[in-house]
Amino acid sequence: MKAFPALLGVALVAVLSIALAGCGVLGGGRNEALDGNWQLESFGDAAGPSGTDPGSVPAMTLDGGDVSGYTGVNTFSGSYTWHGDGTFEFGPLTYTEMGGSPAAMAQERAFLDALEATRRYEVVDTKLRLSDAEGGTLLVLDPAP
Repeated sequence: MKAFPALLGVALVAVLSIALAGCGVLGGGRNEALDGNWQLESFGDAAGPSGTDPGSVPAMTLDGGDVSGYTGVNTFSGSYTWHGDGTFEFGPLTYTEMGGSPAAMAQERAFLDALEATRRYEVVDTKLRLSDAEGGTLLVLDPAP
């Protein structure tokens, strides 16, 4: 009979883990607010280009922990993790190495640096705001068509 309370405890932990994961408290996996196509609207508080070249706007697709996108010059892919408390981090990103104009390359570097520095996310009024650990806005993205 002593095994019954232990089994009950294990079952309770399993049920709570599944329920919390489904609510997004634990994070990772699918997130309806994050998953989809995003296009750079602006660089935030970070020192980055003041505008984007309409022909080379950085964009990315978030899909259940996988990320792929376009920097304005090169394509990239990798992974990301998120948690219900708003924490967010990109894993190592791989990208092609084609060259572009000095302005396009500066935009690409600023975009990739911002992704690397991202530690928090927030979706407000359909916009995705990525921030650093101190809460400084790095990137603001719009839903992309």
